[in-house]
Amino acid sequence: MNTLHLFAPLLLKQMEAFNHLSLPALHRCLNKASVSSTPTSVLHTQAQLFGWDSQTPVPAAALTYLADVKPDVAAAQKYFWLRVDPVHLQPDQQFLRLFDAPVLQLQQPEADVFCQDLNTFYADDPWLEGDAAGFIAARPGRWYLRCSEHLQLHTQTLETVRGLPVHEHLPSGEDARWWHSRWNEIQMFLHQHSLNESREAQGLLTINSLWFWGEGRLPAAPAPRFQQVFAEDALVTGLAHWTQTPHAAVPDHAHPVLQQVDAGDVLCVLPLVQNALEAWETRWFAPVLEALQKKQLSCLKLYAGNGQVYSLKAQHLWYFWRGMKFQSS
Repeated sequence: MNTLHLFAPLLLKQMEAFNHLSLPALHRCLNKASVSSTPTSVLHTQAQLFGWDSQTPVPAAALTYLADVKPDVAAAQKYFWLRVDPVHLQPDQQFLRLFDAPVLQLQQPEADVFCQDLNTFYADDPWLEGDAAGFIAARPGRWYLRCSEHLQLHTQTLETVRGLPVHEHLPSGEDARWWHSRWNEIQMFLHQHSLNESREAQGLLTINSLWFWGEGRLPAAPAPRFQQVFAEDALVTGLAHWTQTPHAAVPDHAHPVLQQVDAGDVLCVLPLVQNALEAWETRWFAPVLEALQKKQLSCLKLYAGNGQVYSLKAQHLWYFWRGMKFQSS
């Protein structure tokens, strides 16, 4: 049975905000589907779809590195990776709160300079791989640290801590003391950096810290599960590279994706766009519903970004006893 796996980020949160919209195809899919819960985060749910063990931390840094920098799995497996994303820590009464890329307005040339200077600052430290830069600014808001040694750290994702009290989410583990020492050094280094003086003069938030997360090494990959992956998402793209699964950008319409389902299971991560629900209804859910009705598609698994998975088979469309949880205006 060939299945289309659709990740629709923040789907239900958007529906609550725009419940006045007419979304007949989407509502029918949701109303007729079986609903199950995923006991893990979106990150773990996506990794598990590619064969990841649910009990093992996901090395998100190594995976997104494959998408952002170099899709060379063998090279990535040689090192221990961390995401070290630029952030601004701001005192808020008795807490420090974290703000990252969406509000920092950081430009790529600035990110490159920060990382080059960090590499110079730590040039003689053995915990960085000596034959190449340890700090890598792949994107303005996505930085990497390549280490020569495996670190025993347990971190929290940037998504988890964004805008929240930082002290409740600091790394733990045997090497937490190592991390704390480096974290303090880096904050002192950034505090004195000329680029931050320039940013402050422009009324921009300074880059006064880094957030360490996504730690780990890449293990050997399982056999590919999907015939094709369509995604702009860095983690999913990295997972596709890791498992040597064909990958492509997300098309504007469902039809090219549905054509691939004929040959096997397909995963697609729908991008957030302006008026996303209306766009998804016309370009995605209406064609997918039609494919189910014509039995050109055996099963849809819709991941709503809130821990729920909606599973819809063609025969479920005729289950009249399944209630109307969602209605179009």
